[in-house]
Amino acid sequence: LRYRAFSSYGLFRRMTGVGESDAPGYGGLPASKVAVPAVVLEASADGETWREIPFRYAPFGERRAPRRTAPHQPRLDWQMWFAALGAYNHNPWLLHLMYRVVTRLPADDAALSLLDADAYPFDAPPTRVRASLYHYDFTRVRSPWAASIPGATQLKKACGLGFATNATKPCQNYWTRTFVREYVPAVDAGVLRDQVIEPQGWPVEPAPP
Repeated sequence: LRYRAFSSYGLFRRMTGVGESDAPGYGGLPASKVAVPAVVLEASADGETWREIPFRYAPFGERRAPRRTAPHQPRLDWQMWFAALGAYNHNPWLLHLMYRVVTRLPADDAALSLLDADAYPFDAPPTRVRASLYHYDFTRVRSPWAASIPGATQLKKACGLGFATNATKPCQNYWTRTFVREYVPAVDAGVLRDQVIEPQGWPVEPAPP
């Protein structure tokens, strides 16, 4: 108990993590899936094909390796983590960000420049944007400890002891994620402008970086 406040499985894990289990864990503590909630933004140019909006440091897809940020505190990614703990009506700034996704590009908007511009999937602003809540858990190297955690995903035997970016799909997934629920339904710029941006008194045309 004395280590729970500051170990890697400590305060933040107990406050915001998901995936509790009754299986024995390290040091006699309960094991868990160590999953974290995350809001995933997706946008579409035609309303049918949806592409994920990449953040610089927050979990993105299942194949991108976790990115170390300490001691840097990425402000947008940090706020996305807090948004995942609540609802969009408690995070109006997220709706403002979504409005910028459907009206601007990272190259000409200060807020969108905080995204992973190198992996941004659009050359022109998409027409619709939506948000979903996922639970992200690490994919684990095969081990007796990993096998003892109910629901945890392990690498296939053929993957060996690590991840390989040029290997088959089962060996590429650093993350295992589970869809939880819709966070914000699909909306376009007009809906966001009329129902959020103008009532809040925010600029309809975001300032350039």
